[in-house]
Amino acid sequence: MFRKKPETPVFIVVSRPRRRVKVHTWFVSFPIEVFWVDIMGEVMAHEILQPYSSAAPKCPRPVRVIIEAPVGMIREGEMVDLPNIGTVVIKTNRR
Repeated sequence: MFRKKPETPVFIVVSRPRRRVKVHTWFVSFPIEVFWVDIMGEVMAHEILQPYSSAAPKCPRPVRVIIEAPVGMIREGEMVDLPNIGTVVIKTNRR
């Protein structure tokens, strides 16, 4: 998806919400953070993906939006406006 680092996060709206949505970084040359978000705006999974890898965590509820961003662009507690959901505060289990 990215050839060079974007200046803003990328939001992917999942057309058919489901509990497991795969994300890959096959053509991305730098690590990215991926957040799987439900319809209520809760982050259900968070992973850092290295170039040319993939992840498909099993989430407790259907995923509605996926946020992809270069590592460190979105910080814990940051407010993000999501399409079709509204403003969300990013809360993850990272330290």
